[in-house]
Amino acid sequence: QVGGIVDIVSRDYSAPKEVSAATAVVEIDDCSVFLAYGSPDDPTIIDCVGVEIRAADFEMPTAPYFLVSATGEVIDRADLPVVVTLAEFRSLPIEGGTLGMQPTAAEVLVNIETVAWSTARTHVLGTTILGTPVQVRATPVEWAWNFGAGTEPFVTTTPGGPYPNLDVSRIYGRTSTAQTIGLTITWAGEYRVNGAGPWLPIAGTTTTSATSPSFDVVEAPARLVAEARAAG
Repeated sequence: QVGGIVDIVSRDYSAPKEVSAATAVVEIDDCSVFLAYGSPDDPTIIDCVGVEIRAADFEMPTAPYFLVSATGEVIDRADLPVVVTLAEFRSLPIEGGTLGMQPTAAEVLVNIETVAWSTARTHVLGTTILGTPVQVRATPVEWAWNFGAGTEPFVTTTPGGPYPNLDVSRIYGRTSTAQTIGLTITWAGEYRVNGAGPWLPIAGTTTTSATSPSFDVVEAPARLVAEARAAG
């Protein structure tokens, strides 16, 4: 799509570029809504705005500008479908869940698996855009883990789980202090209007982060064990 929400909002329309409706339709693929000026009976197309014009952060230019369809019909902005933009998705209070780990003590052992997992799950948030109730469904699609202390960061497409699940685990090869496990979750979004109709994808993703409590990596203390005597 040429133009779009950012360009339209920031552009100076004091001297609009004159493009015929026929040319605009040919040059701009899949565009259904155009900004125009002049006479509604013979509009001059300026740019493609698409359905993003129903996003809350779009500021509609005032008269003499108006909206027309690809066929040249004047459109009322209120009649266009509501759109949830990436900026709006990122502004929502997504529930990132918690980062769990085992062992749960303040110390973990070298050469033994330290296990982590995320409780983040798909959930639905409610919001209002231009006076219209909208549901947004946030789905975690990727978990990026960093166990630190010389281990390599890695990415999973599942959240892991408590032992014996070892999908998200690392073995520390040396001792360290004040260690933490870091997690960044990537979320995809969908939305639907008035609690009905199909779920529509939101262009782009957002992230949430979590960090484990601090812990030390220690060696297991050596213990003396009495030698068993063979039966005589």
